[in-house]
Amino acid sequence: MLGPRFSVVIAAYRARDTVVRAAESALSQTLPPHEVIVVDDASPDDQLDVLARYGDRIRLVRRGVNGGEAAAKNSGVHAATGDWVVLLDADDYWSPGRLAAMAALLAEQSELGIVTTDAWIERDGERLRRYYRGPTGARWADGDQRAEILQRNFVFPHPAVRREVWLAAGGMDESRRDCGADWPLWVRLIYTGQLAGLVDEPLAHYALTSGSLSDSATLLTRTRQAAMQACLDQPDASPQERLTAEQNLAASERSLRRIEALMDVWDGRRRRRRLLAIAADGAYRKRHRAEAALAAVSPALARRRMTMSPNEVVRG
Repeated sequence: MLGPRFSVVIAAYRARDTVVRAAESALSQTLPPHEVIVVDDASPDDQLDVLARYGDRIRLVRRGVNGGEAAAKNSGVHAATGDWVVLLDADDYWSPGRLAAMAALLAEQSELGIVTTDAWIERDGERLRRYYRGPTGARWADGDQRAEILQRNFVFPHPAVRREVWLAAGGMDESRRDCGADWPLWVRLIYTGQLAGLVDEPLAHYALTSGSLSDSATLLTRTRQAAMQACLDQPDASPQERLTAEQNLAASERSLRRIEALMDVWDGRRRRRRLLAIAADGAYRKRHRAEAALAAVSPALARRRMTMSPNEVVRG
């Protein structure tokens, strides 16, 4: 029986300085990919010119209009001819044995529809930690994947997905550019019966990018909202699953209000009424209510003590 034919899809926008490394890591796999596709999302730079030397080893797909992450990845999947598509962000790269390791897992567990690996999280070339290890790392879903995908996005962002499954689910939602595109899709796939599998080896390298705290926290919160809505849209979601999704939606709304209020304080704009409303709302955690009360009374002290991370912000 033939093994999986992996089509690697690299969506790129303003990625001239990193896309070569990403493409090289795909082409250098010990199990050669069926094809490597780079999707240019109408980038204003010359990122595709730096790939010209690879000739027909790389298929180039040019989008006429910038559509964002979801549209670029969908374009790559539609152009693919393999039976599996593997996502690779243009600023990340893989170790040489990643495709081979995922193929080995699929040989053992042919029922899987999504496969990924652990990864090294890096900043400026320095390894910080493994994606699924450490106190601040993600956790793989060891139990009920339908339940756990509502609590967190446990699928590392470079998964292999059966192409026919991706297409049947409609791919990533291109209408929402205010949130991450992957989590809602994984919800839809898992809720239509797809199982996800993990190779517990750090075979990808994921680069942290700089960005404002408010932007990161807002993105993560809106992505959670989109994922919960994806659950509510599933006709076979159980009453308990719907209740969990609705509760998470409500918590996300509270998180957005809190992020907005705290960022106002950080930027020197004190909106005392909004902060006092959060401080008096019993739906927030005690420490978050105390944080809002402090910001209302003493914004200068609150700014000095503001050491939150995006993950801490969105817990609501």
